[in-house]
Amino acid sequence: MLLTLPYGAFIYRLVLHTRLEIRQSDIVVINPFRTRRVLLGSIDGVGAPGYHGLPIRLVDGSALMAVVGQKSNIAAARGVRRHADDLADALAARVADFRHVPLDAVAAAPAARQERKRQARAVLLFGGIALAVYAAIRILRG
Repeated sequence: MLLTLPYGAFIYRLVLHTRLEIRQSDIVVINPFRTRRVLLGSIDGVGAPGYHGLPIRLVDGSALMAVVGQKSNIAAARGVRRHADDLADALAARVADFRHVPLDAVAAAPAARQERKRQARAVLLFGGIALAVYAAIRILRG
């Protein structure tokens, strides 16, 4: 009972607190333990969403990860669209509109999405091989 409150607070911060607010001239990225406000003009590009979130490249060369835009490796490997893809497209469209540049200049290129798909397949393959080796060792040991 004593651990219920801290665990509940942790889950709230991790799952329910995170969000990405797209505003008129800026975005607010609220991650579990840090909040950042970024002007739309300082966003260079929006990457393909993945397991760790939605990558946002800034014009100064730094990057920001929005945890709310996560996509599972299975969905990425199969090429299935999820909410994270819609979020990335909406942010890219808003940034392109604000900066008056074509959408292709901001959004993740199809090649980047294909690379993300290839990476997700490699991770799943490695996990499957590791699981098979572990099961074989367990069986052989008795």
